Amino acid sequence: MSAAATVAHDHDIRPPAGHGKLRVLLVEDNPADIELVSRELRRGGFDLTMDVVETEEEFTARVRSNSYQVVLADYNLPQWRGLEALNVLRNEKLDIPLILVSGALGDVSAVECIKQGAMDYVLKDRLARLPVAVLSALQEKRLRDERQRAIDDLAKKVEELARSNRELEQFAYVASHDLQEPLRMVAAYTQLLAERYQGKLDEQADKYIHYAVDGAKRMQTLVQDLLAFSRAGRQHSEVKETDCNVVVELAIANLQVAIRESEAQITYDHLPAVLANSSQIAQVFQNLIGNAIKFRGPKTPQIQITAEKQENEWLFSVADNGIGIAPEWQGKYAGAQVPDLIVLDLNLPKKDGRAVLADVKNDPALRKTPVVVFSTSQAPRDILGSYELGANSYVSKPGDLQQFALAVKSIQDFWFCCARLPQEEKQL
Repeated sequence: MSAAATVAHDHDIRPPAGHGKLRVLLVEDNPADIELVSRELRRGGFDLTMDVVETEEEFTARVRSNSYQVVLADYNLPQWRGLEALNVLRNEKLDIPLILVSGALGDVSAVECIKQGAMDYVLKDRLARLPVAVLSALQEKRLRDERQRAIDDLAKKVEELARSNRELEQFAYVASHDLQEPLRMVAAYTQLLAERYQGKLDEQADKYIHYAVDGAKRMQTLVQDLLAFSRAGRQHSEVKETDCNVVVELAIANLQVAIRESEAQITYDHLPAVLANSSQIAQVFQNLIGNAIKFRGPKTPQIQITAEKQENEWLFSVADNGIGIAPEWQGKYAGAQVPDLIVLDLNLPKKDGRAVLADVKNDPALRKTPVVVFSTSQAPRDILGSYELGANSYVSKPGDLQQFALAVKSIQDFWFCCARLPQEEKQL
């Protein structure tokens, strides 16, 4: 057979659901093996187009001029080793899955091939496994591409966020810097007005002058804090001992208008002094008090601020008699729909699966939901531990893709066809 032969496919063979055409580059010099590989892939349901090469030069020319979804390579060829195709793909910066197809391959050689980058290997006397290996390679390639796209998107968003932060920082700096001069003028002339006319007008006028002077001073402080905040990205925030009583008084003073309009009553115990950035913690209290006033009910707002000494920290609480949070949006899984079944792996990237299982069984909304532990671990301690934590069943996760799909289907068939799942109680 020609070194650049193209194997035709049977048009009456249809691929399994979810799979389309498959374009393969085969590195092989035996015409009988070429036909066997082609037949097995067609039998596996692939709509196949396959190019065949024998030498490194032909392989390089093909990958440069065509787009392939998978490379199948014989391990031993007269002129070069099929594994060396990996080097060509790397040099051409092509991410194409490569599967070795060999007459004989020892365990050591097989492991070495996988280490060097081969996705899988299939023995020629077991070619029936080839379609599954190809499907697995395509799936892994798709997941790898999706992961890379997610990483690229995340990097793009991080860059956009950094640019937005730089622009916001620059805007805050310019705005706060430019506001200082007109504010200085307002503060200076209101103070001059107070000095010249204090006591010369009626009591109400003196009160208005006091409000104007005090408001101008506080506005100056806010603008200076905004200027300092705009520099936060360039330098560390100043942390010092801060009297929280003074900070709360400042927050209340900044909200005087809203407090008067709502007739809000704010009480607080003697609050501690803590190490903090005074302007930032003042903003926190101002936001919390402002929200309590904004989301008030029909009653007069009652806002209480307390602080409780813990082991190495202070716990602050801001409580009010406002409209609160609806019950369906409270708790750890607020707003989430309760699932009919939970399938849980023990090996999770950020939290141990056993801890997740314990959380589920301790949560009132989820404790009745059946949990199937689906894990590769065969250790008796993991199996026993899962049942002790309340798992309803423990299923071993196969490594083979086809067996994995069968295991998932068996879980689905049992729990949704045979078992009776708990239903939500309906209110009569």
